[in-house]
Amino acid sequence: MYEIFFPMVAFGAGEHITLAGGMSMIPGATGQLVYLAPKFTPISRENLSVSAGLLYISSTFGNGGVGVIYGVATVGGQKAAASFGLGWGFDDDQTSDRPVALAGLELRLSNSVKFISENWIPPAGKPGDLDVRRPVLRRLSGG
Repeated sequence: MYEIFFPMVAFGAGEHITLAGGMSMIPGATGQLVYLAPKFTPISRENLSVSAGLLYISSTFGNGGVGVIYGVATVGGQKAAASFGLGWGFDDDQTSDRPVALAGLELRLSNSVKFISENWIPPAGKPGDLDVRRPVLRRLSGG
């Protein structure tokens, strides 16, 4: 369903660069989100892929933007693969000093069924140490 309200287009620029972006299409909203997601994949082998990228989200309110700079490695093949990564959140004023971690698993159960698990693990600390919700929501809502 998100493809309807958050469409994205992506294309490869050579073998190692992917450029992606889009804009939300939420009916009745006073503003929309604009997002860009370039990715660089220097290592792309049969059983190993390593990439780094950026997800940047802004709004048509013109309040600046937020995003994440990340690196991820995937080991495995078509039948099973595991992914591990780190990402640092940022806004126009600062970048997080502690990363969020990613742990993922893909397991093909048949030709038409695949189990996918993507898990985002915040840095250790007390609640509120990684408070990206308030700045993100404030910037994207125009507040």
